[in-house]
Amino acid sequence: MTSDSGSTLVKNILLERMPATLVLFGTSSLALFFVGLLIALSLSRRYGTFWDKVFVLLAPLRLLQGGSMASF
Repeated sequence: MTSDSGSTLVKNILLERMPATLVLFGTSSLALFFVGLLIALSLSRRYGTFWDKVFVLLAPLRLLQGGSMASF
């Protein structure tokens, strides 16, 4: 594996790809946060409905997938 500049040093390959990785991670994290916020706000208006119960039952599965944030 080589970098775009032709280097085979792991450090150069990682540093070259780091900006794109951070942009992708940051964008996806923000999108996931806002989508989750919208879902949570809409479910808070419909307490006790079928979809509220489904999300409450599925919330602990997030921690089983290696999530670092609390599911409550």
